[in-house]
Amino acid sequence: MVKSRFTTSDVAAQVACLKRIEGFRITNVYDVNSKVYLFKLHRSGGMDGETQKELLVLESGTRFHLSKYTRDKSNSPSNFCLKLRKHIRSKRIEKVEQLGIDRIVDFTIGSGPAKHHLILELYSQGNVILTDGDYKVLTLLRSHRDDANEFAIMANHPYPIDRSRTATSLSAEELSELLRGNEGGSLRSVVGKSVPYGNQIVEHCLLLANIDPKVKVEPGFSQDKLQALVSKINEVQSLLEFTGSDLPKGYIFLKETASSSGNGEDGGGRPTVYDIFEPFLTKQMEEKPRQTYETFNEAVDEFYSSIECQKKELVKHQEKKSISSKLDKIKLDQESRINSLRNQALSTNKKAQLIEYNLASVDAAINAVNEAIASGFDWKELDQMIKSEQEAGNPVAQLVCSLQLERNSITLQLQNNLDDLDDLDEGEGKKLLKVQVDLGMTAHANACALYQQRKKHEKKENKTVEASQRVLKTAEKQANSEIKKLKVTASGFKIARKQFWFEKFDWFVSSENYLVVSGRDAQQNEMIVKRYLTKHDVYVHADIHGAASCIVRNRVDGGAIPPTTLLEAGSFCVCHSQAWNSKFTTGSWWVYSDQVSKTAPTGEYLQTGSFMIRGKKNFLQPTQLLMGYTMLFKLDEDSVESHLGERASKQEENADDVGNRVEEVQEQDAEEILEEGGECENEDDNLFSVMDTSVALNVSGEEEYEQIGVVSNSKSGYTMAKERQKMKEAQQRSQGGNKQTNEGAPKKSVRGKHGKKKKMKKYADQDDEDRELAMLLLGNPGGKKKNAKEEKESATGGNGRTQEDSSTKAGPVAESEPKDVSDENVSGKGDKVDPSGAGRQSAESSVVVQQYTHDGDVDILNSLTGLPREDDIMLFCVPMCAPYSAIMNYKYKVKVQPGNLRKGKAAKAAFEMLVKTHEPPQREYELLKSIPEQELVAAMVGNSKPSVSFRRGAVKGLSKATQGGKKKGKGGKGGKGGKKKK
Repeated sequence: MVKSRFTTSDVAAQVACLKRIEGFRITNVYDVNSKVYLFKLHRSGGMDGETQKELLVLESGTRFHLSKYTRDKSNSPSNFCLKLRKHIRSKRIEKVEQLGIDRIVDFTIGSGPAKHHLILELYSQGNVILTDGDYKVLTLLRSHRDDANEFAIMANHPYPIDRSRTATSLSAEELSELLRGNEGGSLRSVVGKSVPYGNQIVEHCLLLANIDPKVKVEPGFSQDKLQALVSKINEVQSLLEFTGSDLPKGYIFLKETASSSGNGEDGGGRPTVYDIFEPFLTKQMEEKPRQTYETFNEAVDEFYSSIECQKKELVKHQEKKSISSKLDKIKLDQESRINSLRNQALSTNKKAQLIEYNLASVDAAINAVNEAIASGFDWKELDQMIKSEQEAGNPVAQLVCSLQLERNSITLQLQNNLDDLDDLDEGEGKKLLKVQVDLGMTAHANACALYQQRKKHEKKENKTVEASQRVLKTAEKQANSEIKKLKVTASGFKIARKQFWFEKFDWFVSSENYLVVSGRDAQQNEMIVKRYLTKHDVYVHADIHGAASCIVRNRVDGGAIPPTTLLEAGSFCVCHSQAWNSKFTTGSWWVYSDQVSKTAPTGEYLQTGSFMIRGKKNFLQPTQLLMGYTMLFKLDEDSVESHLGERASKQEENADDVGNRVEEVQEQDAEEILEEGGECENEDDNLFSVMDTSVALNVSGEEEYEQIGVVSNSKSGYTMAKERQKMKEAQQRSQGGNKQTNEGAPKKSVRGKHGKKKKMKKYADQDDEDRELAMLLLGNPGGKKKNAKEEKESATGGNGRTQEDSSTKAGPVAESEPKDVSDENVSGKGDKVDPSGAGRQSAESSVVVQQYTHDGDVDILNSLTGLPREDDIMLFCVPMCAPYSAIMNYKYKVKVQPGNLRKGKAAKAAFEMLVKTHEPPQREYELLKSIPEQELVAAMVGNSKPSVSFRRGAVKGLSKATQGGKKKGKGGKGGKGGKKKK
């Protein structure tokens, strides 16, 4: 028989294993059913920042252990669960101990006046009891009263803590006295009554003492054997105290039909069947197949989880069988309807043929009956006359079977007299068949009427077949869908995955594979900057209330962060502020990590989550409030290589394309200058103007663009394009020069020439100072462009060497020293700015030693993909909410805009749209449905309105309001007012 509950030795071993949860806090309490309860535990990790989480399972009367598997919780907590939450949630587990040698476990929770005891009883029907610090029962799962022993376990009664048994050593005299009173019984059962550790331990001790456990107790039992048995019992009893630092190992013994293969199957492919579990290897079980675990807790978790999984599989099998039976019933019903119509058509056709075979006889019978009725015969008299004629041997009367004169019809008995017996089917013969004919029609007319009826039956049969095919197709689709859901909901337990370090924050992965993280509150803002912001990273913020501290994690080598990633980070920062609920957009800015400081000006105090920003801020363009809800799939190590480069940096990926574009634009500008009669005096100035117009959409200010595009360490494609342009011009000069070539070539029409002249005329009266002031008002603080000599000095430091401060030391985006320096206080809410300050402090001084390196982040991001393939090995799924431009190429995505739906409802609606609109394969569907609800909600941005970018009615099961279809104009298919766009 499979072991079902804990013994005393199991309780002692498990208590030793659970000593490590002392100091954990209870996050929450859930109930799986009326007897099984889950306790979520956590403990802060200290300096490394890693939070330890555990899941404690308590089952009344059966077991208790830590589990690595997640379980489905009840939809609504029970009253007992609510009371547990009220008293012990968020409190620390101070002590775990066993009461004496009984199967009772006492969890001491909290200290001082808030001290409580959670008592788990594992004998009889079991119980879970919550008491205060003085063991007064506050609430319990089951009340119990024992009048014989004069105690009661009820609410507001003291728990009988003094009734627990204590461990005592057994003497030979006591055992001998016990044997004298139980002569004739089994030695194992008799000794088991005196030793409270179960029959397995008793049998182990008997085998160690070289005594047969099945031997009968007889008078004059050997004292030497008795003394050896007592010594072995006391020796094992001392081992079961588990006082050492080493945790007890776990052993699961298998049925004899199975082997201990590691894959859970024996040699014949049959699944392993667990028998019992023990905290140590007993003598009688040494030769049996077993599985060994590092700790006893792991063995218990695997044992009971497999049993629960088998129960789930059994329920799933029954439900699957029920679904299949329903489908079979529908098929049988449709087949019976079709067969009935087919048989009716065949029978009608055969009756018509028999009338045709007997036309003269049928006409004679019809005429005879009609003449009798016309002669005034009574219906009863007519019936008697036909019977008398049949007795007389009249062949016409013998055809008449019955009269239905109220319906003006008669029934005739007809047979096929034309075909030979050899032409008929085997067993058919010349049988008589009853055919009903109408007295108002001739025999031929009756046959035609039956043929028409046959056609109706055939037509109805065809329609029924078509309808049956549709019904069966719909039923099969519904059955497959239910079975598909059943595989997800009822398929074993899932191993609780370890969350990534950035999942406790708001985060996303940019389109160029950079990790962007922001805090959800002031404490997380403080943690992000102090713990995770390094000298290579960038700090992003927005001057609006509610904006959080946001960082862009850079590579370890400190390369340049692309402008697209900065724009996406700025949009992410704005969307996680009050701008989202207010439905208006605003700009954001970024600074280097060494510009962020926690040092406040003299006489001032920085609140939690507030930082000083010293130096120049680099403003980003405002973007629309549009986010995207998507799913990232965690890949196995074998599948990561095929997905490398999916989110490669666009700046590096398209460097050659950008360089070619710069060459083409510069050639057009040179031709335009020659056409207007001017000359290109400085090739470098011309190149700079071209680059400024090509990337003006990515970075807001001209000076910021200069620092990104020109002064960088020749990593961007622009400097490479400049060198290629110089080489090309030098080659053209060697072949005769460009000027003579351009003079002989016909003039080209330059696109945008008219617009340039118009703008130059419009701003002719505006000097440089007015232009700079206007740009500042527009949020684009562009500075004056440098000439080629100043650029060269800025990039080389004036002495031919590259400056550390301007190119490499600057961090993620190489920048020269800013001209204007100001101090600002960023509070994390965007509502306080203090221009006063003193000094500049590097963020490195306040950075704690980090547990996760940037290389580790890259490995994690490379293993997450939004484009799963059929041959990929996927482990789990992670929801993510990011700017929509960052997930444009992903397989599963939903648009998210500011709306009225709460965060939880919006997340559920977005997830439903993902599943219904994309129809994922079985494996992806299982991973999507296995995402916990709290993870789906935590990833959503806030009050929003999800929508999918499909036409209305394109997706079944979704309302028109959520499908994002465009409204038609008043004029029909066209745009506004129905006007067609030229």
